[in-house]
Amino acid sequence: MQILPENITTSVNMEMMKTRRTFVLTVALILFGFGHIGFAATMGTKKVAFTLYQLPTHGPGMSYVMISEGGKVIVVDGGSGGYKPGVSTDGPYLRSFLEAHGSHVDAWFITHPHDDHIDALIWILQNPGGVQIDEIHGNFPPLDWAGLDDWARNSITNFNNTGRELIVTQIGDTFDYDEIHIEILSGLNPEFIVNGVNNSSIAMRVSDSTKSILFLGDLGPEGGDKLLANVDPSKLKSDYVQMAHHGNTGVNENVYQAIHPKYGLWPTPIWLWTNNDGAG
Repeated sequence: MQILPENITTSVNMEMMKTRRTFVLTVALILFGFGHIGFAATMGTKKVAFTLYQLPTHGPGMSYVMISEGGKVIVVDGGSGGYKPGVSTDGPYLRSFLEAHGSHVDAWFITHPHDDHIDALIWILQNPGGVQIDEIHGNFPPLDWAGLDDWARNSITNFNNTGRELIVTQIGDTFDYDEIHIEILSGLNPEFIVNGVNNSSIAMRVSDSTKSILFLGDLGPEGGDKLLANVDPSKLKSDYVQMAHHGNTGVNENVYQAIHPKYGLWPTPIWLWTNNDGAG
């Protein structure tokens, strides 16, 4: 598995953008040597394929943008509010990135409502600039659920206060945006009270004709084992996997063995990667 943490470059399937803080992951399946970002070459023909951007975040957040060859834009999560619910440090940069790519988001998927995943979206909804968002997808637990922590409760309340509709995802839902195909593989797990919000992360598989990516959000061991038990193994197997919970105390190893990825995507700041938060 190739290790791709934020702020660490690699010569395999990754190029650093010249623009600040942005990394482009070459997520095409390369059949002959090094391919161009966003498509794979087979026998001299070009296959239609999307490009995935992993955006660094200020804290242990998660921000991915996918752009189809036809220009459709899909966002997964978006980043952090810096541990202060409702206040975003990643929102301005993400908004600028989206404005540089047309200012139009066809669909936004939230894996779970923790501030390091949703607060950048909330900030953009409150401060849209020129950004237009067509659809927002997710599945938030009820505010009176015993497993809901204060971070999620505050972020859900702040999202609701924007007045935007949340299109509730269900297991088995599929979505198509040009060549980008998305399937929802998991939903709320109300039986898991401990680490409950993380364990109710939406797992979603994204694919085109050349590659597949499995997003796990912040799933923990319990949620990961339930995913493994309930989903056909053929739907789990993917070329790329987003490392659960920033690669730190996420799903068990058996889940990654079932996914059998070629590469791992680490939404992980350097201090977390090195287990050094400055405290010694």
